[in-house]
Amino acid sequence: MDCHNQYDSEGNLDLTHFDSLQDLLRDREPWRKVLKQLKAGSMPPDGVDRPQQAETAEVIAWLERAVTHIDRSQPIDPGRVTIRRMNRTEYNNTIRDLFGVEMRLADEFPEDDVGYGFDNIGDVLAISPLRMEQYIRAAERLTACLLGKSEEFELDATTEAVFFERTKKTRNNSDRGLEMIPDTELYLDFEFPAPGEYEMRVYAWGVANPDEKDRSLNERWLEKDGQRIPPPGAKPAAAAELLCDDRSLGVIDVYPGSGTTALKTAYAVRFFAQAGQRRLRIRHRFSTETTPKEVQSHSKTPVRAPRLGVRRVGIRGPYSFNGGAKRTAPASQRPDAELWLAAERGENATPQLAEAHRLLLEVRPSSTLDVPEAAAKILRPLASQAFRRPITPAELDSLIGYVESQVKAGADFEEGIELAVQAILVSPRFLFRLELGPPPEDLAIIAPVDDYALASRLSYFLWASLPDERLFRLAAKGKLSEDAVLAAQVERMLRDPRSAAFVEGFFGQWLGLRKVLDVQLDRELYPEFSTQLKADLHRETMLLVDSLVRENRSAVELLTADYTFVNGELAKFYGIPGITKDADFQRTPLAGVPRQGVLTHGSLLMLTSYPNRTSPTRRGAWILETILGEEPPDPPADVPPLDETQAASSDLPLRRQLELHRSNATCASCHRVMDTIGFGFEHFDAIGKWRDQDGKQPIDAAGELPSGESFQSAQELVQILANREEAFVRHLSAKLLTFATGRGVEYYDRVAIDQIVENTRDQHFRLQDLVSEIVLSRPFRLTRSERETKAKE
Repeated sequence: MDCHNQYDSEGNLDLTHFDSLQDLLRDREPWRKVLKQLKAGSMPPDGVDRPQQAETAEVIAWLERAVTHIDRSQPIDPGRVTIRRMNRTEYNNTIRDLFGVEMRLADEFPEDDVGYGFDNIGDVLAISPLRMEQYIRAAERLTACLLGKSEEFELDATTEAVFFERTKKTRNNSDRGLEMIPDTELYLDFEFPAPGEYEMRVYAWGVANPDEKDRSLNERWLEKDGQRIPPPGAKPAAAAELLCDDRSLGVIDVYPGSGTTALKTAYAVRFFAQAGQRRLRIRHRFSTETTPKEVQSHSKTPVRAPRLGVRRVGIRGPYSFNGGAKRTAPASQRPDAELWLAAERGENATPQLAEAHRLLLEVRPSSTLDVPEAAAKILRPLASQAFRRPITPAELDSLIGYVESQVKAGADFEEGIELAVQAILVSPRFLFRLELGPPPEDLAIIAPVDDYALASRLSYFLWASLPDERLFRLAAKGKLSEDAVLAAQVERMLRDPRSAAFVEGFFGQWLGLRKVLDVQLDRELYPEFSTQLKADLHRETMLLVDSLVRENRSAVELLTADYTFVNGELAKFYGIPGITKDADFQRTPLAGVPRQGVLTHGSLLMLTSYPNRTSPTRRGAWILETILGEEPPDPPADVPPLDETQAASSDLPLRRQLELHRSNATCASCHRVMDTIGFGFEHFDAIGKWRDQDGKQPIDAAGELPSGESFQSAQELVQILANREEAFVRHLSAKLLTFATGRGVEYYDRVAIDQIVENTRDQHFRLQDLVSEIVLSRPFRLTRSERETKAKE
């Protein structure tokens, strides 16, 4: 052995002490490095006698079996997950689902560390004194808001109309507002902090005759007590339908005016809404004075129809938590002189407080309920839900005793309960996902996780939040661990809107989409690059992966999808015809467009570029590692960067510059694969736009892989990669298993991954099927006992 012996340990790798398969099984890591180098084609390096390709393939196949060898005469290790702290996303979602409020307290916490590509890995989710202080502060802020002692729940936002999205082109757009023609709608999303009563204010005016040269008639208003009122005999010029999400809040007649008069004319409506992101919408309607005949006439020539002008929109609240639990609105939230006309609200839309929040507000000691009983009524369900398992009598007694001691010391009951709730929110049982092992008398090394822990594993995998009532009920009955029940819950949970956390959490990190919005490119070289372009490209990819999950389509369609999602601006950017400039995102076929699947999405092409140019090496390495699971070796330390080669050969095409750069034999074998794949996408520039030339040089996207497969375009290369569907699905399954269990995949997980691939093959690896098989797998449902873990250490 010339390169890797005790005298010449190339790469710090000495293989001379491995005399048998048993030696390899005792120390697998060096051979994983060897396998990685062999797959990359960098071992042996160029310039050294190399075995035939078939011989190398045989060695690779043998090593793959050896480094993942499992002794099937023994129980297969399901692995053990390090106790996991909730990450920032999980903390925010858990607070939301526990109390029904949107405060996003964890956004102020330090960023979570990442392991194996994800931020939910137990080994890296440490806790520091600083983070503990932030947990205490967050608990104090939350309880103050829940009890109505703080104004932090306030939403008081005013947005100019020109910043709203619109379904059709509007007229006379300026900083003084805009005018809407029939069938036009403005909309914008707002974050509602709590369930309760809100007030929407629209500063608007109507234009009865848009063709009128002199619009001064619109401004003939009277003013009384600082309010603008229509003159006697005035008739409404248009109407506005106000909506929250898909719920109509009322239709308001709007009188003539202008962007100037609108500043003192607010049309308002009070309505109830749940916490969370809500879309406020304003829809053009004809006034009640408009006859059916006039409506029919206006529909033929909408640009000449009466218009609805909007200057700005405001939202305030909550004025109360719901129909019964009132809170005092601060001065900034009280109705003011602007509000001179209000629509009626529907009383059937009263939101419901989360049970924990309702009990916190309503339960108090009385003549029939003493302090310990009142405290138990609040704390038992709250702590059980927060701890994700039934609270023990000792734990409950401790919390009740704390409330009693506060009351005896002179505090009122509400203060004692507030401190007890804070104690729950900073308890390790809340902050960490504790999984109780088998009882001490159970000597089994491998055991199922209990049903409550299984419910938590499932809910944090698919919702990044705590289990809901149905999962708790199934866990309490001991039914959740049954195969059919577990599979049914996966299907139900993926239909729930909360599963958006899975789509964003998994695909956003696996594909690197979370980083897209932080990409910075040279705007002089790429003038079309903008914050809006990044947002549109990011949304395109997220909409595609979301549709694949929702429709339970094949995972391979990530690579081969012949459709995408674009709005008007992105359609223009991609050169997709037939979509108007102001169109919203829609599913669009890619017929006649040289794109296919996520590998040709601008988001990922931008992510794998440099600020001033494309990078075939980065693109190729990203595809090898992220899509096929073949991580390229690190580059040698003594290789000069590409910019030195570029400086000496700036007139050469990038392909030729890279050929000169990899003239070092140590680099050539790795770059041969990475660069060939990367050059297949060279028709797409650094922002993902199609091009035929790089400067003055024509693009050459053709290539041949070491396997002998050749291609002339990105679409042909995508098809070659898609033909390796089993390698792709195995890697995707391993990533899903990592995300689901919160630990890295080990050699003994090969059995589970083999089973997942086999069980989903007949239906062509559908995504929901893959998720279901992950949940039904041994690593997800079983755990290695702590006794065995300590013995191994």
